[in-house]
Amino acid sequence: MALTPPKHTTMPPKENERTPLSHQLMVTRVIGKSCLGLGFIISIFGVTNAQPAITRTGLALLLIGILATIVSFVHTFKRHRQNRR
Repeated sequence: MALTPPKHTTMPPKENERTPLSHQLMVTRVIGKSCLGLGFIISIFGVTNAQPAITRTGLALLLIGILATIVSFVHTFKRHRQNRR
């Protein structure tokens, strides 16, 4: 009886192949940039029209965008550190 290798082997990703973590980082960056832009526009609209609820919403979106960007930078930095070892 011949032994056959398993169908699903865990091979390291190829050089140009994206891993699931890089997809997460890409999504996090896109969300961060989108929230920053939208938050800035909504905040300016709320300030110019004297609507505090809209201003708070815009500021919350700015905060979410900043946090998402920080998370993506931290994970990218950790990943590059691991790859250098």
